[in-house]
Amino acid sequence: MRNTLTPHKLHPLVQINFIPRVVATASCFFVVISLLQWQLLSLHYFWLVVLGTGWPFIARALSTYARNGRRQELINMHLDALFFGMVAYTIPNFFFIATLFSVICANAVFIGSYRLLIPMMITFICPPTIAFMIHPVELMEVGTAGKFFIALFMLAYFTLYGILGYIMVRRLIKLNKTIKELSSIDGLTQSYNRAYLDKTLQKEINRSQRSQQPLTIIFADIDHFKRINDEFGHIFGDDILKGFAALVQGCIRQDTDWVARFGGEEFVIVLPETTAKEALIIAERIRKKLHDRAFTFGNSSIKITCSFGITEKSHNNNIDLAHLFSTADKALYQAKSRGRDRAIINNEGLQNNTSAQPVSR
Repeated sequence: MRNTLTPHKLHPLVQINFIPRVVATASCFFVVISLLQWQLLSLHYFWLVVLGTGWPFIARALSTYARNGRRQELINMHLDALFFGMVAYTIPNFFFIATLFSVICANAVFIGSYRLLIPMMITFICPPTIAFMIHPVELMEVGTAGKFFIALFMLAYFTLYGILGYIMVRRLIKLNKTIKELSSIDGLTQSYNRAYLDKTLQKEINRSQRSQQPLTIIFADIDHFKRINDEFGHIFGDDILKGFAALVQGCIRQDTDWVARFGGEEFVIVLPETTAKEALIIAERIRKKLHDRAFTFGNSSIKITCSFGITEKSHNNNIDLAHLFSTADKALYQAKSRGRDRAIINNEGLQNNTSAQPVSR
């Protein structure tokens, strides 16, 4: 039988509400003291002290042991409204009631938007209204001390919510950035994926045209990769893909160049502000590093080779993404047909690059 008292991980809503609830109940307690003073010793008001000081911890415990922490916390927020409503009836001061009502509305809007606002307003208003109809009470006057504590209560509570709002916005921005990065990354190789390649490479083409700078891409295809998968298994093949992507990443500029997985064992290396001749140096660097590296899996150890197709968009020609892919693919096909393990430049669309000087890479 499942133990229903097993504590669960706190829902973020519970964590957000806990400190404001402590501040609200503590501030409310000081306001009550300033208004009632020695009357708190009577049983008629003593329940306010006991329930008010213990309620934040009771609410946290209820949400901790509930199967659905978020649902329980929403229930707790309605209990907040009910508790504040009964406090408003017990201490019938217009200024104090308006303060409690503002706090309840602000909490509802901050946490659950306007869908939570209306039921919490009803929960706050209806019970004391019914109690007042049954047993009318007169409005209580507020002295200087009471007004001071009420103003302090409002200042502390809304300042705290302002700080929490800022923290939540920062976390949300960071979370959105992380989600965006994860949606652009290939899960196996940790290089960029095809969707990112298509979108960002088109931006690189546009930027190259505006800045009048060359842009070169390299199609890299691991030779005989299907044979490796068939002979050693897909797990070893995956290790090779990850190792190859890491090796390529270490051979390019980290601030401007980037690599994406085009599909299967094929990768695209994007080199902004780089000519085809300069890209050939990079391809040869990767090819030689592959020659020096052995991939091991269990007792097996093999070396792999790779073929490279290079094409450049020079600053004085205007080609689109599909044409850039096509010319690079033709260069890759030439590298494969000439025996693999080599880099070929496709000169189609290549103009005025003979005088370009290699950059320091």
